[in-house]
Amino acid sequence: MKRSLLLLFVALFLLSACAEINAADPGREWTVYQAASDSLVNPGFPAYRFEYPSYWVLEEGANSITFASEATLLQVPPESLGGGHIFAGPGTNEGKAPAEMEESYTYTLGSTLQFGETNLVRLNGRPAAYQEGLNPETSDAAFVLAVEMDEGLRGLLTARMAEGELEKWEEILFKMAESLQVEE
Repeated sequence: MKRSLLLLFVALFLLSACAEINAADPGREWTVYQAASDSLVNPGFPAYRFEYPSYWVLEEGANSITFASEATLLQVPPESLGGGHIFAGPGTNEGKAPAEMEESYTYTLGSTLQFGETNLVRLNGRPAAYQEGLNPETSDAAFVLAVEMDEGLRGLLTARMAEGELEKWEEILFKMAESLQVEE
C-alpha cells in the first residue's frame, strides 16, 4: 500500500511539473492560419498559410493581419510595450528579393526607428533577410524579416516588443517566418 501511494505521489508530482512547464511556455502549441486568395486580408495575392502560437490573439483587417500576446493590446495599443508583450504581423509582396523588401520596409520607418545592419540567412533553404531596430522614443524593439515563399512571392514578418525582449521572441518569430508558404 505504501508503495502504491509513493508511486501515485511521484506520478502526480511529474504531471504537476509538466503542467507548470506548459504554463510557463504557452508557445508550444501552434495554430495554422490560411489567407485565402483575394480575401480582405490578402487582396491581389495568391493564398498562403503560416503558423502562429495558439495563445496569441489574432485580428484581421483590410490588407492586414495583426497578432498580439494579449487581447487588450489590440483593443488599446500602448505607446510603449511592457515585458512579455508583443505585436506581430505578416504580409506578402511580389517582385523584390527578401533583402530589398526588408530594406525598403525599414527605410520607410527610418525617421521613427533606428535599424541595424541587414542580416542575410536561409530559412527552410529559402533566402531571407532581417533587421533589428529600436524606437528611441518608446524604447520598444522592432524586428523585420522577409523570406522567399515562392517564385516571386515574398513574405514579410514585422514585430514590436519591449526593449531587451527580442531574444525571448526570436525563436517564435523565425518559426512563424519558416512556416510561411504559398497554398497550392
